[in-house]
Parts: sequence; structure tokens; C-alpha cells
Amino acid sequence: MLQNHAGDDIEDEALLRQAMLYQVEGDTQNAIQNYTRIIKNHGDGILSDDALYELGKLYEEVLDDPAKAQEYFEQIIFSHADSIYFTDARRRYRRLRGDTNEKAF
Repeated sequence: MLQNHAGDDIEDEALLRQAMLYQVEGDTQNAIQNYTRIIKNHGDGILSDDALYELGKLYEEVLDDPAKAQEYFEQIIFSHADSIYFTDARRRYRRLRGDTNEKAF
């Protein structure tokens, strides 16, 4: 599907679904590659915030790289304020940043 529809509107959806399957299989590197392709090639699309959020979670929870996770959550906060992930991304960003005010979460 990805080969036959490269550049089409459906490509980002296929990349997202495939990345999620990679995550289930524990193939983190391929998941990251797919999410990154969505952001790079479809950054203005409706699924770019999904890719940013999933990357942030991967770096936070699986790869234990809080600085990298913080970058992805920050992109949602500043570039995707209308995202359904905005509130959780802000909460995670603040926790990773080291905010200690629990009421802010």
C-alpha cells in the first residue's frame, strides 16, 4: 500500500497504522522511522500531532530519553494547540521539565 500510494493522502494513515504495529511488535526503530516520515512529509496533515505524541511517549517510556520526549511534546504545545493530545502533552512536558507544582498537572 505504501509503495502504490506514496505521496497520496492515505500515505500518512498507512504510516501511522504501520508504526503502531511496529510498536506492538517491539520494533521501536521502525516505529520511529514511520512517525518521523509522517512529520517530515505530512507535517501539515491531520495526523502529524499523533506522530509527535507517539514519538514523545516512545522516547519517554521506552527509550528513557526525557530530553528528546520533551522536544516532541513541546512541538504539540506550540504548533498544535488544537490537538486532542494538547493537555496530556503539556502535562508530560511539565513533568519532564521538572515542574513541581502538582496543581499545574
